[in-house]
Amino acid sequence: MKAMICREWGPQGVLTLADLPRQPLGAGQVRVRLRAVGINFADTLQIAGRHQVKPPLPFTPGMEMSGEILEIGRQLGARAIAAAGGAEKCALTLQYGADHAIDTRRESIRDRVRELTGGAGADV
Repeated sequence: MKAMICREWGPQGVLTLADLPRQPLGAGQVRVRLRAVGINFADTLQIAGRHQVKPPLPFTPGMEMSGEILEIGRQLGARAIAAAGGAEKCALTLQYGADHAIDTRRESIRDRVRELTGGAGADV
């Protein structure tokens, strides 16, 4: 599998593309075929070593992604919350197994996720 790896603190340019062996899944983990990945402001702070959460080096940054769940590790109790633009797309996410769908054209993702999780927010 391919991954962008941060081996040293610095700007986004310190990330390197690496081929990594496929690892077995542990309890509470999922394997996802990524379709899109974003690097957001919090990721850039993490890469620079300036975020409040400082993972040990090396690490793979990325707090935003979308894709397909391929495999679920043992003892994972999960509920899938999907976000899509429009009722038709939301219906499709439910058809493919999402437990809840948030229509981003009509509702706030943040507020709806908090509502669905009893105020806890998403545990990603």
